[in-house]
Amino acid sequence: MCRDKPIKKLKNNKISFIGALFSALLLLLSFPPFNISLLAWIAFIPLFLLIDELSPREVFAFYLLGGIIFWICHIWWLTYVTYLGYSVLVIYLACYWGFWGLLLKFLKERTRYPLLFLAPPLWVLFEFARMYLFTGLSWSLLGYSQWRNIPLIQVSSVTGVYGVSFLIVMLNSAICDFILSKTKKHFRNLAFALLIIVAIVVVGDKVISKEDKSQEKIKISVIQGSIPQTEKWDEKYEEEILDIYTRLSIKAGKDTSPSLIIWPETSYPGYIYNESKLFRKFWENISPIKTPLLIGGLNFEDGQDYNSAFLILPNEEIKQTYNKIHLVPFAEYIPFKFFFFLRKTIPEIGGFSKGKEYTIFEILDSKSEIRNRFAVLICFEDVFPDLARRFTNKGARFLVVITNDAHFHESPALWQHLTHSVFRAVENRRPIVRAANNGVSGFIDSFGRPTKILNENGKAVGVREFATGEIIPSSIKTFYTRFGDLFVYLNIVYMGIVVGVIIKKKVR
Repeated sequence: MCRDKPIKKLKNNKISFIGALFSALLLLLSFPPFNISLLAWIAFIPLFLLIDELSPREVFAFYLLGGIIFWICHIWWLTYVTYLGYSVLVIYLACYWGFWGLLLKFLKERTRYPLLFLAPPLWVLFEFARMYLFTGLSWSLLGYSQWRNIPLIQVSSVTGVYGVSFLIVMLNSAICDFILSKTKKHFRNLAFALLIIVAIVVVGDKVISKEDKSQEKIKISVIQGSIPQTEKWDEKYEEEILDIYTRLSIKAGKDTSPSLIIWPETSYPGYIYNESKLFRKFWENISPIKTPLLIGGLNFEDGQDYNSAFLILPNEEIKQTYNKIHLVPFAEYIPFKFFFFLRKTIPEIGGFSKGKEYTIFEILDSKSEIRNRFAVLICFEDVFPDLARRFTNKGARFLVVITNDAHFHESPALWQHLTHSVFRAVENRRPIVRAANNGVSGFIDSFGRPTKILNENGKAVGVREFATGEIIPSSIKTFYTRFGDLFVYLNIVYMGIVVGVIIKKKVR
């Protein structure tokens, strides 16, 4: 009998490994570049089936393993930038899976509640924690897997992306509860979960069908220069880079007569100084452009360096400036005083400062005489829901994302990045305009539908072109815009009550 235990243990470990592997692969396939979003709705079932059979330590280990497999495959493109950062990040992100499984095991054993009543709110709490812990890293939250399911994701105008994540884990939990027990109660729970999802899709579809297309539109052009990263900061290519952007801008202005032309993040190849030779060349180049121009560039202000966006009106100096607020840790700045030594050992880490002003830009539409106010999100700032929400509350009628994903070559990172913009549009009912140096450039309407993408052939790198599209600026304030992450806070309160019940039982 003693010999049977190691054999049984080995068999259980194999099954557990297969469960972790299947969950990771199913979830991986639901995100770009595969976009088989339906798989997310069953992805956690293999892991959930293990939770009653394993010890807390084993649950942590195999949930952690599932996370490691997923993140290794999902963010492999980070190796283009840093192998060390990639390795650390994979382990860090996988730990959320491990601790989620461990707490789920703990709560399930002590409450005897079905997974349906524990797993979804607990998952939301871990996603919310990931949004803010250690400067925040909210890349590819579960809900982003549904970026193409337009009717469903309309719920994020109330709950944010967290609501979509909740629904996915809810259905996974309900299915697993039913598989494990097959009682009438769990069948009713499963039917109720399905009913909620169907109702949300139906309501979302009705919301989209009531779109008011009679509103005034504004025409905007985005320029994709496709400058290789190896040339971007090389002084000998400065004038050539300016020539590429100005040539495309002049063509866009003549061919489509837009109200605004947008260049990507740091498209101006250096610091903007009025007295510099490069700036004089730039000013000479753009003089034929009779359209407001929004460009990305480096800014030196009050002795500090900023990654910035500049609005230049025809025949005027720079009108408005936005200095990027949410910087990329270990790339644009070194977070936490603990890592001070990196500044000397890795000098290429940018010493940028954090912007403080939530700048709202303003342009006058020459046709309608309407003043359109908008905000700019630089680089990966569209990954953070609260930042877009703050800009919207300050009066932005549409949002602009200027970015440069050239670091990651032709990889899924570029399309994964796009999914975040889709949700920022829905959450705040604001159209989004994206201008990427190498990346996905185009237009997303207020319902999260990409209406025109410069990279429709699936290629995002090496496309040197412009795209002009029409958007409908909006002044609507959604529930999410007004009240933010209330849905998350309700989940926190609920989990607090669950913990309170456990403590009360223990005291008795």
